[in-house]
Amino acid sequence: MNEDLIKEVYAKFGLTYYFSEVIHKGLCNIYTLQGFQELSDITQPRIEERLHYAFSLTLGGVIEEIKSYISEELAKKLEILKVRRNFLAHYFWFEKVNLLYSEQGIIELISFLENEINDYLILNDEIELIENAQLTKFQIPKELINNCLNEIIDGKTWEPIIPQRKLKKTEILISVWEINVSNGETIIFEFDDNSLWQLSDIGLGWTNHKKIETTWKKREDLSKYLPAKINPRPQTSIPWCYTLELRDHYELWVQKSDKDKKYRWGIRCNRQDKI
Repeated sequence: MNEDLIKEVYAKFGLTYYFSEVIHKGLCNIYTLQGFQELSDITQPRIEERLHYAFSLTLGGVIEEIKSYISEELAKKLEILKVRRNFLAHYFWFEKVNLLYSEQGIIELISFLENEINDYLILNDEIELIENAQLTKFQIPKELINNCLNEIIDGKTWEPIIPQRKLKKTEILISVWEINVSNGETIIFEFDDNSLWQLSDIGLGWTNHKKIETTWKKREDLSKYLPAKINPRPQTSIPWCYTLELRDHYELWVQKSDKDKKYRWGIRCNRQDKI
């Protein structure tokens, strides 16, 4: 039996599986950026939050998440890919091992895997077109994506700088802190478990701050409406446009300016007889 042919089978199998992972990575990148409408909506912690969630999903999970953002034709191709990739991962050797005992069978395996590789490459080209369009839209360097791909090739697992837990539907807000950042001031929200969060395009999101610092200033104007049970991700269809309900009929509003594309926030009473 030709040992070189057997080695080629294993090499082709590894290459096929690798390209399925490249496609998975591309879909994760598409999911990460698809939730934003323009560059001014994006913050680094929100990118990390969406990346962390995307890479925690199976291939089928990512496909489900992006279905509403891609064409029906591509969605069907991805569903077929999912079935073929699952076969490769779980059933290929069990069902095809008998072919390894003859040279003709080995050649058949190589042909099967080469066909898989070719189809994966064609599909990956289609995914890259979407991915590149997103990168161009948001002015994100291709090098960042390549670095991520290199880590996958090296077998590394992507992790965010400061991974945070998943938000609950209702959180107890106990404090709001004002801090100085490079481009001015921002506010950090503290929940009853002492976890820290910051404003994002869809409500509260991840922050790169690990703990409360001595230089932070507590917002006393907000403290009188706390603690409060809040919905950290209120329903909104417009980025940076929502309210967080506090105590005593007061709310914290967030609104992005069309002029300078910067968000602003404030406190107001939402009770009609108080306005």
